[in-house]
Amino acid sequence: MAHLTYRPDIDGLRAIAVAIVVFFHVGLGCPGGFVGVDVFFVISGFLITSIIVRDISDGCFSLATFWDRRIRRIVPPLFVVTVSTLVVGWLILLPTDMQDLSRSALSQVMMGANIYFWKTTGYFGGAADQKPLLHMWSLAVEEQFYLFFPLCLVVMKRIAIRRQIMVLGCAAVVSFGISSVSVLDHPAATFYLLPTRMWELLLGTLLALTVSSSWPSRKVGEICGWTGLLMIMGSSFCYSTRTVFPGIAAMIPCVGTAMVISAGNSGQASISRFLSWKPLVFIGLISYSLYLWHWPVLVFAKYWVFSDLSLIGKFAIVAGSVMVAYSSWRFVESPFRGVGWKLPVPSAVVFGGAAGALLVIGFFAQGLSLPDMQPLMTPAVVQFSAALNTDALFVDNEIVDVRSGNLRRLGSVGRGGTDLLVWGDSHAMAALPVVDKLCVEYGASGLAVTHGDTAPLENFVWQSPFSLGESSPAFADAVIEMVKERQIQWVLLIGRWSQYRSMSTNHQTIGKFHTCLQVTLQRLHRSGAQVAIMLEVPRQEHVVPKWLARESLLNRRVDQLGVSVEQYQRDFAEINAEISRIAHGQALVFDPLPYFRNEDDLCVATRNGFSLYHDDNHLTVQGALELKPLLQPLFDRLKSSPPNTIVNKLKQSP
Repeated sequence: MAHLTYRPDIDGLRAIAVAIVVFFHVGLGCPGGFVGVDVFFVISGFLITSIIVRDISDGCFSLATFWDRRIRRIVPPLFVVTVSTLVVGWLILLPTDMQDLSRSALSQVMMGANIYFWKTTGYFGGAADQKPLLHMWSLAVEEQFYLFFPLCLVVMKRIAIRRQIMVLGCAAVVSFGISSVSVLDHPAATFYLLPTRMWELLLGTLLALTVSSSWPSRKVGEICGWTGLLMIMGSSFCYSTRTVFPGIAAMIPCVGTAMVISAGNSGQASISRFLSWKPLVFIGLISYSLYLWHWPVLVFAKYWVFSDLSLIGKFAIVAGSVMVAYSSWRFVESPFRGVGWKLPVPSAVVFGGAAGALLVIGFFAQGLSLPDMQPLMTPAVVQFSAALNTDALFVDNEIVDVRSGNLRRLGSVGRGGTDLLVWGDSHAMAALPVVDKLCVEYGASGLAVTHGDTAPLENFVWQSPFSLGESSPAFADAVIEMVKERQIQWVLLIGRWSQYRSMSTNHQTIGKFHTCLQVTLQRLHRSGAQVAIMLEVPRQEHVVPKWLARESLLNRRVDQLGVSVEQYQRDFAEINAEISRIAHGQALVFDPLPYFRNEDDLCVATRNGFSLYHDDNHLTVQGALELKPLLQPLFDRLKSSPPNTIVNKLKQSP
């Protein structure tokens, strides 16, 4: 094990890691730049272990001193960034987004940000670029590691280094094995949680315990160092968000990082001299602050600018983040760490101050999330429209729910039979309020079978992170069997049809859209049910509640927010015509366009100042209720015609 001295080349390596992360997030190349976080994990494991082992060897190690250093390093800039993010969020975020920000800040206070984002990852968990504190997950992983790892080294200090290496090596192998297996079935948990990331930190630990001060030959060290850097950069350019990660794929950047650190240990390798270049070292010195600041800056910019950022805008965000990060490093981070000029703060004050800072964040986050604390500049109509964006109706049913009858009930629950089944994806979930209201008014009994990103079609499989995937045919079969067994009169199909037709055209599904729709209609008819299809609602250009909020704050008209009918026709004319052709004589087709179209040929996104959309394509409760006149004819038919005569009327319809 080498004696620990300042390594400017490691700061240079930090600079590369933070650069590829920032470029990845901003969209300046580096499609796999997320591997920069893995580089940080290996570096952290190496440095922390080197410091602890050195202090244990010198007989001066104490847990209090270790955590004092970690607090001085982590908490001051973290406090400033978090409080600043909460304040800006309070000013510009919608109430629902502010509540999410507050919850993430509270989880961060308890060192559980990674657990929070793991739990909230999902179809309606919100887009990643709408979560200003999402990047804190990696900090939580390191904090959790720092809690128990020093204790492990203290317990093992009496045994030989060789045995320590064996124990930690076994732990790393187990963690890597779990990560490699679980990433296939539980990708979110594998990405966010410590047990599946710990091997990366332990790789740095093992490097600190085994690395020697010199290589057998300088040539070997040179090859090792530059190969390692190539592995890091290659991963950042060759990987993408579609890469199965972390798992085995994380080995390349992590091992590459270990090779670079090892090659530069003697300080003589050319890779070490390259990474010690002053501009790189400077970025490395501010890398922690840059990592903390760049993400909320980017999120708030994208939150308020609905179009894609221009190239100039992207570089402006990078430049602005660097300037803010430098100020943070110079005036917040450095004084507490004792770099340049030092604040003479005793350890007791450090611990008390850290606890107080975290409590301040907690109370601040909780207070700003309260409805009465929304800023006065937020119009009441915006707050009300945001309140309509409830996720309560967005429930994913599984096959077991269909077979057991554990489904959402609509209308007259007390009735014995079932008049109507709503079957569809998240668009069907969004439409349930109006169906429920009509069921109540007409005294009908209904059920809802829904699953996000899963088409209500027979033998149609589309792979997405939120769909049923290969289980879709079995799910559809269970639904149709239920229709037959319960003698359900009507089935209303609602879906994001353009999405499934597009994927089918691109050969990314099993079964073509038009064939699957034909088969579905035929099977439902053979099961004794009649079918209605609701076409897709207009898709807006922006997330409507945010759009409405921005225009309201700028005192602009909100009654003209929407997409043109011309654009709607370009997007949906083909799919609507295909559905209508297939459904002719077999199903009723309901077109929602007239209920969104205004006299200026706009598909409006708001009405009376309220948002009709949850995002850019899912209706709010208010938006769903706008469709009441559209679906009333279905209920008129349902109540006026016995089941056996409905099919004849449909066949006679023009």
